[in-house]
Amino acid sequence: MEGYGSTTGGVRQKQVRALGLTPTDLAKALGCALVPPLVFMVSSVCLCFRFRFKYPRGAWFAAALFLAPAVFAGYATSRARRSGLDGRWQKLATILLVVASLAAFVVGDLIYWYFSQPF
Repeated sequence: MEGYGSTTGGVRQKQVRALGLTPTDLAKALGCALVPPLVFMVSSVCLCFRFRFKYPRGAWFAAALFLAPAVFAGYATSRARRSGLDGRWQKLATILLVVASLAAFVVGDLIYWYFSQPF
């Protein structure tokens, strides 16, 4: 009865366990896949459209606020390291969020200077 959807395990659960992943790891992986693109999208939009044309400093401030998830992920990484836990997902999240933020700053600035600045 083990492979027929019983609660004691199944084929899928055995495959996931064979990879060394838990349901918590899968949730962290999903977060690492979804949050950095959202940070990139919102930060770059703040820097390349009308909001930046009207409020240049406010746009940079709004975009810089999206570095906060990277800071929190870095803090979680250091806490995991100090407590001896596995901090691989937090480290990956920190790296992805920093790269997404920096890329959004560059892309948003390039789009603004290329398309909006001449007007």
